Amino acid sequence: MDRMEKLLAQQEIRDQLCRYCRSMDRRDDDLGRFVFTEDCTMDYGPNFQGTGWEFVTWAHQAHDANYEQTTHQITNVLIEVNDDGTKAVSETYLHTLQLTPPDAKGRQFELHIAGRYLDKWVREDGTWKIKARRYVQDIAELRECRRMFPRFGGVPGPEDPSYGLKDWLG
Repeated sequence: MDRMEKLLAQQEIRDQLCRYCRSMDRRDDDLGRFVFTEDCTMDYGPNFQGTGWEFVTWAHQAHDANYEQTTHQITNVLIEVNDDGTKAVSETYLHTLQLTPPDAKGRQFELHIAGRYLDKWVREDGTWKIKARRYVQDIAELRECRRMFPRFGGVPGPEDPSYGLKDWLG
């Protein structure tokens, strides 16, 4: 595998990581499952153990039940691809904010999480997919929102305006 092929593989993996984040925030089951092999193993410590596809369902249900809005961002992404371009590993730093609905006293809270995805990747039918993930949670903090500003535009699900972007391409 030459340097250009390695760079292309790394970019394809970064795109998949972004698709994963989008799938979580938009609650898009199909997009989430596209990122994982069907038999992907997920280790989210005490929170979840199972397959990637099961995780997508579990996470979306948990988000729907507990949060008005979520936003996942990835930052530092380190990717190593093996010499024949069939396997890769990555360590991806993440930050997520999750906004609770108002409680009985009208208070809202934000869950701030900083963690890392430790992923093992394979090429499956020409697409990089996660074969195994271990999630490491480095920081988690629940904060009461003291002063909320109006939110507008973004919503979980296919009504989010981002789904209409491709229409412009024709």
